[in-house]
Amino acid sequence: MPYPFLIDSSLDPAATGLVSPCLRPARGAALRIVPRADGVELSIAPTAGVQLSISTCQPSEHPASDAVRLTIDVPRTAGTAPCAATQPPRRPPLQPPSDECISPSEMRVRDAAAALGMSSARFVRVPAGYYDQPLEWRARVVGVDSTARLCKSVIMENTRLSRTTGEGPTAGAGELAGRHRYVCVIQQYDGPRLDRDLLTAVVQELEGQRALGRKKYNLRLVPQHESNTLSGFAHNAVSPIGMATPMPVVLSRRVAEMGEEGGTVALGAGGVDYKVVLRVDELLRGLSQAPGFGVTVADVVR
Repeated sequence: MPYPFLIDSSLDPAATGLVSPCLRPARGAALRIVPRADGVELSIAPTAGVQLSISTCQPSEHPASDAVRLTIDVPRTAGTAPCAATQPPRRPPLQPPSDECISPSEMRVRDAAAALGMSSARFVRVPAGYYDQPLEWRARVVGVDSTARLCKSVIMENTRLSRTTGEGPTAGAGELAGRHRYVCVIQQYDGPRLDRDLLTAVVQELEGQRALGRKKYNLRLVPQHESNTLSGFAHNAVSPIGMATPMPVVLSRRVAEMGEEGGTVALGAGGVDYKVVLRVDELLRGLSQAPGFGVTVADVVR
């Protein structure tokens, strides 16, 4: 019986360190991936008659990335009951995986959440193909009651600020040292679009007396490779918790309002298939204590 896997080959394990040491297929058994100096070693538990086939995916099958499909074929003898792992669960499991299946970037988010007192944080390993499914399905998977609670973190860049000035890895001295080249914005998937004019006004306010005129700002989504470097997380895995580069965090007011009476939101947690659900008030309190520039609640969508 076949067990399909998809492995995203768009990341270089040696360069990013973002590949999880354990890949779990949608229906159960684990395939272990061990990065080596000369490549990646794949291994499965020894089972008689197991066949492993490898083939590339067609773009129409997996348009989001360049990937490789692996199929493990485990024949079943007559009279043997179907393996429980092959039976689709009524709802995706919400228990966190064991530590041996957590990547360094995922562990960084967990450690940061604990250090910042985010005691309500619940980590969820979602099934393969999570981002191919509608928002209603995703909400059920992570265990939230509304698609409005599904949030994403994106890094925006003021492209009119010289790369040799501002904060972060390219920090420089002089009159522009107090300005912000990058900001991380937390917004809803199911909601109004990010408004760059509103965000520009927020950044100007953050810069205070260092702020310049409107023409000196051009806020754009950073290229993917730059997001990977700044955040330390891959695409669809960015989390405001445990980011590699400290930067101001701007939380959409619509997200902040979800925190009334202990409301929760779901965010990326360092892995494409790894999410965290936590209370909004804890998220705000924790990010305000994190090293860097704190968190600001503002109207940035319309």
